[in-house]
Amino acid sequence: MGLSSYGRPTEPMPLVTDSSGLSFGPAIVVPNGPRIRERLRDQLHAYWRENTYPYAVGDGREILAYANFAASVQGALEDALVQLAQRLKRATGSTRLAIAGGVGQNCAANGMLASKGIFEAIYVQPACHDAGVSFGAALQVCHARNPSSVTPASAGMPHAYWGLQFESSECQSALDQAGLKYERLHEDALVSVVAQAIADGDVVGWFHGRAEIGPRALGARSILADPRKRSNVVRVNRIKSREVWRPFAPSVLEEDFDDFFQSTVRSPFMNVACPVRPSARRLVPAIVHVDGSARPQAVSRTHAPRYWRLIDAFRRITGVPVVLNTSFNLRGEPIVNSPRDAIRDFLIAPIEMLVLEDLVVRKKAAF
Repeated sequence: MGLSSYGRPTEPMPLVTDSSGLSFGPAIVVPNGPRIRERLRDQLHAYWRENTYPYAVGDGREILAYANFAASVQGALEDALVQLAQRLKRATGSTRLAIAGGVGQNCAANGMLASKGIFEAIYVQPACHDAGVSFGAALQVCHARNPSSVTPASAGMPHAYWGLQFESSECQSALDQAGLKYERLHEDALVSVVAQAIADGDVVGWFHGRAEIGPRALGARSILADPRKRSNVVRVNRIKSREVWRPFAPSVLEEDFDDFFQSTVRSPFMNVACPVRPSARRLVPAIVHVDGSARPQAVSRTHAPRYWRLIDAFRRITGVPVVLNTSFNLRGEPIVNSPRDAIRDFLIAPIEMLVLEDLVVRKKAAF
């Protein structure tokens, strides 16, 4: 997704989309029998080696050379999704589309579908990859035991905060074991202090409430920074040892979403990309991708009250109701889940402040 914005869709793709539907070109024969996925993958690799430049399986040493390839793959995917969506609309007459499956993690494709206006409403499950099957399994068990308990209303997921939660006392114990000095703050003081630190240029590890399900950090296990400073793209990518071309996402107050972003979908799950309004791009350059897009999280005061208050405090200081938000983890790690995980990453990485529930640790006063 991220790399495709640096290229143009100039490379041939074996997936053909036309009025008759989706099909592979003559170079690809869909296999039968065992190991279908592996055999099809081998054919695709062979096609790309032969027809696209400079394709080589697994070679990421010169990644920007693959920008046109990435744009071509992304374009083929988006063409296919539009065709499938149009077919679904004709077949069902539905005005609403729900997306699940691993491809649902492709924020750019989701945003493209939303912009086409094929459906009035689009919902993308926040854990629509394989791990999210657990959510459907739970619903199935509920329905089997009591069919009337599972309705469209009760099965909806307005937020993704379904993971583990740790009490302040557990956070304090972890900090004591690590030998770190900390300050306990009440809610008003906490959001004020942290918002000021972000505005002053600090990168903050933020750990609060129940963890998010799915691959996106949504203000429960997040690394936060000032979106007004473009230099934070390089800085936070270095913290996480990511390629510098990878974009960062914004968290925006739900009430201010339309002032910054152009989309019919105000996703609370950070999974629908959209254009950043030209008038806002200079205000929040650290969250604007090279193509002028972002994948914003609309933060609800109801479902994420402390995170909403933090962003609102940042707005009162800076006039900008947006923070740069990325997952709280380092390269090769899952998102932190426990206070001990968060403390470890805080000590390893150049993160200036750590917030564990109502406890604040500053690195300069860590020992």
